[in-house]
Amino acid sequence: MYVAIQTELTSLDAETQVRPAIKCLKQANLEPQDIWLLLSKQMHLFRNPVQLQRWLDFLAVLNLGTRELLNFFMRAPEELITAYTIHSASQVVRFLKEGLGIKPELLAQRVLCITPAVLMRSVDNDIKPTINLLTALGVEVSDIQGLVCMWPGILMANADTQLQPWLQYMQTELGCSAVQVGEIINASPHLLGTSASSIYGSKIQALQMFGITKEDLHSITSRETMWLKASSNVQELLDFLVQRAGFSKEEVRGLVLAAPGLLSLKLMDLERKWQWCEQVGASRQDVLDCPKALEAGLVSTLGPRHGFLDSIHMKRQSQQQQSEEGVQGSQAEQLSSIPTVEESQGSSRVQLPLLVQPAEDGPWCAQMSVALGDYQEFRARFEEEYLKSMTRSSAMEFQDELKRLGIYEGE
Repeated sequence: MYVAIQTELTSLDAETQVRPAIKCLKQANLEPQDIWLLLSKQMHLFRNPVQLQRWLDFLAVLNLGTRELLNFFMRAPEELITAYTIHSASQVVRFLKEGLGIKPELLAQRVLCITPAVLMRSVDNDIKPTINLLTALGVEVSDIQGLVCMWPGILMANADTQLQPWLQYMQTELGCSAVQVGEIINASPHLLGTSASSIYGSKIQALQMFGITKEDLHSITSRETMWLKASSNVQELLDFLVQRAGFSKEEVRGLVLAAPGLLSLKLMDLERKWQWCEQVGASRQDVLDCPKALEAGLVSTLGPRHGFLDSIHMKRQSQQQQSEEGVQGSQAEQLSSIPTVEESQGSSRVQLPLLVQPAEDGPWCAQMSVALGDYQEFRARFEEEYLKSMTRSSAMEFQDELKRLGIYEGE
């Protein structure tokens, strides 16, 4: 590498190019090792010291620090430094600050240092059409600020050749409305870096194998778009429902149509949810009768609600038994303690519809005629104990894997 760099250096004049450029970078407080890095990776910076100084002055006005300067020059295309003017770059900066309202510190750290090539874009021909399309999709200007800072590459997207085809695919193939596309972009702007067919083609194909038609897809999307934002593997989820849970393809189709939110689950979450169903005695028919159970959160909804109702049932049984036996004692002694996660999961057969609706805890407690405060206290204990249980389980799985590899050093 050193020889290659040394060979290329022979094309530069030490006195009129290299030394003046190094002096400029030193005055900008770059460390010697950083200058060497630029010399080895971005040698074009050293060909025109005057031009380099202009860029350093421009970036100094934007308050780029030493680390940010290095990142900018390491990522900046050669064409930006050698062929574009400070004036054209200033127009882009002005629009991002005044037109979009991006704060200077965010502009420097989150946009320019990450994607310097944005300074090569034309405000009128490139950036504004993209912004106009996003606003037409219902994305607010304040949200566009966040999008640009989260994923500056969105400013590099061409409205006609990249965004419009993306929008058309989402509308025609998946049945998304313009507003829904805007919501998807707002939540996951990085998706625009890949064609929509590459992202969703395999998911659509997997659903089609289970009898999901284009009309079904449109119906699903009209009710649920989370699965379009999530990175879940739809094929794995569907295979699990057939191979592990024992549903038929037609039954899986019915589950997906009734509870499309399950498509956004991670495989591990679906596995744990189904394991819980088995532990509490919920059959396949129970799940088919209440598909929404596959959408509900295991730790946030199903587990604590079932455990809480089960604890009430256990307390009433205890009270009844003590009353029949004539046992005297305080109310605190009569009530049994809150069961553990394992006890509450396996002590009685679950009725899934009672756990799923209403989704909000307040209305659910009112429907069950229980105190919201008591349930919230139980839920906090349940979540804490469940987390401990999962931590122990993960530790055991890791230990078993070490043993399988023959590198476990414990007893």
